[in-house]
Amino acid sequence: AEITTGCSGADLEHLVAESARLAAKEHAPAITLTHIEESFDRIALGIKKNRDCKKEDLKRTAYHEAGHTTIALLTNHPIYKTTIISRSDTLGVMMTKEQDKNQNKDDLLNNIMMSQGGMCAEQLIFGNYDSGVISDLKHARKIANAMVKELGMGKGILEGATIDSSSSREMVKQFDDEVLNILRHCKNKTGNLLQQNKTLLESIAEALLEQETLSEEDIYCIASKY
Repeated sequence: AEITTGCSGADLEHLVAESARLAAKEHAPAITLTHIEESFDRIALGIKKNRDCKKEDLKRTAYHEAGHTTIALLTNHPIYKTTIISRSDTLGVMMTKEQDKNQNKDDLLNNIMMSQGGMCAEQLIFGNYDSGVISDLKHARKIANAMVKELGMGKGILEGATIDSSSSREMVKQFDDEVLNILRHCKNKTGNLLQQNKTLLESIAEALLEQETLSEEDIYCIASKY
């Protein structure tokens, strides 16, 4: 129930049908939570893929996902699991539980920081980041754009204002500048948080390299030591 918040009846029917196929394939006497979780991951992310991955690339992926996970922990966002197992186009993923509530400005800023966590972790550990961060950066910008241009969460004269076709070129520029300000502010805060909690970041990354997948319980067990 926790991982399917927001799913429609048709989504749940699809999930259970896929779980039943997995159970039947294994000749299991009943559908278990393991079948449901694997089916959920297949539907959300795709089927597992065996990829030849260099040790250094795997380490980068582990720190990238550990970055997302560390920021989620520090911003009190409920985590479902983190994995470095490849699925479809993803080398790894940190999945959070959907929250059935409206989000305020702080919630949205935390979401931007979670999106930037992988990039900032790579910068902290390796001194740079690679092209794998592109989807994270697009997601962060999408949130910041919505905050400023649709929800009126900009500062100063932009507070409470939204953009439309009648907005002047000068006003559009002010909106764009505010979006960049939010992204820069969040990136700086994310980088600082990871620097301050580097030991936690390293512990999560090392656990991922050892176990490949960390459950909610695994992650909070690691976090409880810090």
